[in-house]
Amino acid sequence: MEFDGTLNIFEQRPVWGRLAINLGFCFHLSEEADLAVINKKFQHALVTLAGNFPWIAGEVVTEGRDKDGSSGVSKIVSRDQMPKIISRDHRKITSIPSMQQLRQAGIPISMLDESVFAPRAAAVAIPLVSRPVLMVQSNVIHGGLVLVFSGDHAAMDLPGLLQIIRWFSTLCHDTRLSTTELMTGNMSRRDLIPLLDSSYQPGEELAQQIPPNHTTGMPSSQARCSWATFKVPCHAVSEIKTAATATRTSPYVSTDDSLSAFIWQSVARARMQRLSPDTISKAARAINVRRILDIPSDYPGLVQNNIFHQLPLHELSTQPLGVVASMFRDAITCKSPSLEFYSRALATALSRTTDKGSLRVGANLNLSSDLLLSSATTSGAYQLDFALGLGLPEAVRLTRQDPFESMAYLLPFTPEGDATILICLRDSDLAAVMADESFSQFAQYVG
Repeated sequence: MEFDGTLNIFEQRPVWGRLAINLGFCFHLSEEADLAVINKKFQHALVTLAGNFPWIAGEVVTEGRDKDGSSGVSKIVSRDQMPKIISRDHRKITSIPSMQQLRQAGIPISMLDESVFAPRAAAVAIPLVSRPVLMVQSNVIHGGLVLVFSGDHAAMDLPGLLQIIRWFSTLCHDTRLSTTELMTGNMSRRDLIPLLDSSYQPGEELAQQIPPNHTTGMPSSQARCSWATFKVPCHAVSEIKTAATATRTSPYVSTDDSLSAFIWQSVARARMQRLSPDTISKAARAINVRRILDIPSDYPGLVQNNIFHQLPLHELSTQPLGVVASMFRDAITCKSPSLEFYSRALATALSRTTDKGSLRVGANLNLSSDLLLSSATTSGAYQLDFALGLGLPEAVRLTRQDPFESMAYLLPFTPEGDATILICLRDSDLAAVMADESFSQFAQYVG
């Protein structure tokens, strides 16, 4: 049967056509390392990866866009025998840091500019007509190797990209993938997300994703913004979780709930220096809904939805940490309406309109006061060595993209249990966060 590369209904949203995920693995590289052998291993593993999953070497295309207001239909089409890999040797460019310099600075994303280290930008102004599903860039610097995987966001979310990278690492070890992995990786996407029946009528569950006055595009900001990297040491992660657990109002809060609440409250305190205490702050938290929709955990595509929370700044900033963490947890576990219903409702509404941009994650966000949160803390990314003989990665980072106000990421935990926070705020808010004693008690500014 001919391959049907039509993307699932969540993946059809036009905004994903503007975005890529650039995830980098930073390794120590000795002067004796044989780069030819490393490049040959990468080439072989990528060919094998595409042999197992031909769509990974394909491109995402959108057909029928703008016909009668339609956003078109996005699908993956086969193109090449392997994803494109770009090899860059930066050792003669004095402006590019060495691994020692990165290490001494704590490997902040400010030193990992996407224009240098990534094969493409993480965001472009308009959706591209055709985009490679996966690209790889191998960057040699003095004393180090920075391996960046770039996934088209329409074809995968961050958990999906990490799954592809895990498969790639397995193949670098000359280990075969299981039959189950092959079936999951190649499963049809078109009807993957279960819809509600014809009796469903959209309600308040979709209110946060319906743009006011039919506006289009992502929310934007004119403020001067910067990205910052913060390290939360293992003991501080434990202390944050303990504080949240002691004051929780739900039966349980996760470490991720606790860290997310810590970030939102810290930003709220900073913003009270320029905003009214009565200003409503919203948090849009990206949630992996594979398990909730009975989709395999190793499905490599995009299956995420956003849960929205809101509180006045004065209330948000003064609540016990556990109360805010419990808000996050309760939204995932509550029965009415359940996250399953909400996600299926969103999929159903999207399936009923030709304009998939009519429902947007950031539809009602004000980047001056709100926050977008995304997390991949428990991915196990630090266990991937790609059989290079270089040991495990010293750091796993997103490359630095153009500023996007109010975006925050929790990156994979290190083997020691340290957390890494990436956050982009207007410069005045960022300065206030860094000066906040309740924040700096737990989080160390890296750069």
